[in-house]
Order: sequence, then structure tokens, then C-alpha cells
Amino acid sequence: MGRRKKNKGKGSKKQRAAEAAAKEAEANKLEEEAAKATATNTNNGFQGDPEDDPLGYFNIQIGPPGYIAAPPTTPKHVLVEGFKMMNPGGGEVLIDGCDLKLTHGSKYGLAGKNGSGKTTLLRNMKDYAIEDFPKHIRMLHVAQEQPRDESKVLDAVLNADEMRVQLEKEYERMEIYMEDCPDEEVQLCQLAIERLDELQGEINFDQGEKMAVKILTGLGFTPEMMQQTVCSLSGGWRMRVALAKALFVEPDYLLLDEPTNHLDFPTVLWLQQYLNRYEKTVIIVSHDRAFLNGVTTHIIHLHDQTLTYYKGNYDTFEVVREQELSRQQGEYDKCQLKIRTLEEFIKKYRDVANKKIKATSTEKGMEQRDSGQARARQVVQKKKRI
Repeated sequence: MGRRKKNKGKGSKKQRAAEAAAKEAEANKLEEEAAKATATNTNNGFQGDPEDDPLGYFNIQIGPPGYIAAPPTTPKHVLVEGFKMMNPGGGEVLIDGCDLKLTHGSKYGLAGKNGSGKTTLLRNMKDYAIEDFPKHIRMLHVAQEQPRDESKVLDAVLNADEMRVQLEKEYERMEIYMEDCPDEEVQLCQLAIERLDELQGEINFDQGEKMAVKILTGLGFTPEMMQQTVCSLSGGWRMRVALAKALFVEPDYLLLDEPTNHLDFPTVLWLQQYLNRYEKTVIIVSHDRAFLNGVTTHIIHLHDQTLTYYKGNYDTFEVVREQELSRQQGEYDKCQLKIRTLEEFIKKYRDVANKKIKATSTEKGMEQRDSGQARARQVVQKKKRI
């Protein structure tokens, strides 16, 4: 497997000297790490088949905490049955016992009232905080609020993909280690390097700066703006930097929370077209109905602590939901009519039954009275005869 080369830009003699010194220092650091790996790799407590997981054997962790790399052919669909989610404070149930179902490659709009748990769901996905959620799915969450960043815009985008940075570092470390590793580990080293090479292919490692510039340009950045620090920009432009990072990383699941805030119409249109070409999964929380209609293929409705799935864009969702509500209202009205009819029937015949019982009781009373009078007359007549 050939080593992928990074794009190199031109600079002054002083810059090239500084870059050379930095590269030499990094090489020395990598040699030290490789030397440490030489002493620990063969007895690192690894359990399992090293040929199935060469990265685990060499203690190589790629991606954010919780992420576990898997072969590129591993399916990236999601099915979490009986999913339950609490609010961050743990005092309120936001989702209770429904299925979380996502088909890779679809574009989802996540709809629901404010406070229903939409942003919490995106955060839990990003943090791999959902039990049984696939750990090999790369996710990136573009939140409404972004942390302070003092790096230049272009550098911020290039360094956004921590997996890209980790892959480059681990690739170089393994190449150095392979030169002096024990004979029994040579094949495992080669397998680890091949696996790293596969992961580099998944994230378009060769695109680098060219791709970052293309994305930033599409979001309205000039070459001069790309050299400004992120923290010097307004809130709207910082959101564009966050979007550029996400689009540059190209995660398996792109989680966008109000992405069109602070964007002008041409930029919203560019983003919509970009997402339509995006071949991976997108989940969007947005109040921009036109944007949702232009991007989404499915709507997930978070309501009454459950997730309901609709095929189509937001307009289709509203039509289908209105039809469902009308049908449910019709069924409710029929049920209420039946209840009222039964209540009237019971009341009517209960009154009749009560009258009948009263009449029968009166009749019996009269019969008893007449019988008593007859006996009294018999007694009187008997006494007269005596």
C-alpha cells in the first residue's frame, strides 16, 4: 500500500525552514512513540484475534471516544428497539419505549415542539450515549452555539477531522515501528497499515486543502477571509465555519441543528444543493420549512414521548399527519356517539325498570292490605257467631 501524500503549499524560505524543523521534531516524537510501542505491543493485554483487529492489537484508537472502527462494508443502518431517553438532568422522560430507526443514505427532518428533546437526541447520538447504537458510525453534530476558536479559518477546517489527523500520526508511527518490530509482528504491522489505508480512503484523505477551499468558497468565504481567525468573525460567519468543518469531515451521519440560521439566501441554496448530493445520512432540526422541503426524504416526528416516521418532505408530513388526525378525530367522534347512545339507552330503560319495580311493590302492598282486611272480617264474623 502506498503512503498518501499531503498537499504542500509554497512559502518563503523562512517558512520552509520552520516547517522542516517542525517536521523533524514530529519525526523524533514519532520515533520515541514507536520505541515505546516496541516494548509494549507484544504484551499489551490484548484479547481476541490480532488478524481480525490489528488496530486493537497495537493500541490504535481512531476517531472520537466511543467510536470503534469497522471494515468499510459494515452496514450503517440503525435499529434501537425500546429506546428510552431522559432529559440531561434526568428528571423527565423525553422518549419512552419506541424504536429508533434510521436508513443510511436518507435525509431526515427531525420535527417536534421546542423542548421535546430534538437537540438532546442529536447530542446523545454524537456522544454514542445510546445503548445498542452502532459504534462504527462516524457522526458530527453542528450545534447552534460554537466554542471559541483562535485558529485561522482554513486551518480550523483542515484540523476539524480528528480522525484524519489521527490516521496520519498512526500511519507514520506504524511505518517506523515496522522497521524494527519482531519478525512475528511484521505481518500484523502490515495488516494494521492496510487497515489505516482503508480508513484513509473512506475519509477522502487525499482531498485535503483543495476540498476545504472548495467548501469555504461555496459558503461565501473569500481567500482573504480564509486567513482570518475564526474568533474574529461574526456569529453568522462562525456558523458557516462550523458547517464547513462538517462538510469537510463527511461523517456517516451529519447532524445539523438549525443550520440555516444567519445564512443568506444564496448560501442556503448552495447548502441545500450540497446536501442533496451528499450520499450519506443527514438529520436536520430546522424551523426553515422551505429548506426542509428541499432536502429531506423522511420526517421523524417527536411527539408525546415517541418517534413517528413519515416518508416524504415536510409538506408531505403535514398532509399525512392532518389526514391521520382527521381519521383519529372521526374514530373518536364515533366512539363518543356510541357511548352517548348506550348511556341514553341505559337511562331510559333504567327509568322504566324503576317504575315497574315501584308498581309491583305498590301492587303487592295493596294485595297484602286486602288480605289483612279479609282476615279481619273473618275474625269479626266468627266472634259474632260465638
